[in-house]
Amino acid sequence: MEVNKSFKDRLSLGWRARKSAVSVSLIIIVYSVFNLGHATLAALSAVFAIRENMTDTYKYAKYRIFGNTIGVLIATTLIFLRRNFPILNNDIYTSVSGGLGVLLVLNFCTLFGNKQSIINSTATFLVVYLGTPEDTWLVYSISRILDTVFGTGVAIAVNRTLPNRKQDS
Repeated sequence: MEVNKSFKDRLSLGWRARKSAVSVSLIIIVYSVFNLGHATLAALSAVFAIRENMTDTYKYAKYRIFGNTIGVLIATTLIFLRRNFPILNNDIYTSVSGGLGVLLVLNFCTLFGNKQSIINSTATFLVVYLGTPEDTWLVYSISRILDTVFGTGVAIAVNRTLPNRKQDS
């Protein structure tokens, strides 16, 4: 039946999906073995970076690293201000600076000609700015950049190691 074949073809997993799954599994294993905490952002970075070919994988890895770095830098700057100027340690500052931070992220990504990084940069900004533990804010922030570098590094290694679609036949 044509319907079943079409359905089966739609369920078929290509090499990009397989490479994403392998990358995520490797990242989770490494984070677990070395007790590195949550592997979420490293795994997301790997999935985001894996592409059909190495050229695109490098390009999207660069977007991810750039975006996360911008998001972290802006978030940590605003957290630093809030922590070091008691007058800013309130909900009004957090609300206003949260919106300002999003605008800064958008402007920096555009300024550096990296519009492809806007979404992940904004997401990283919000994760760090709104979700950073107060007592470990700096370590937490730096860890988000390292997670991204590690996740994209795994994606590049896996994409380089496993076959691509052209080698599939």
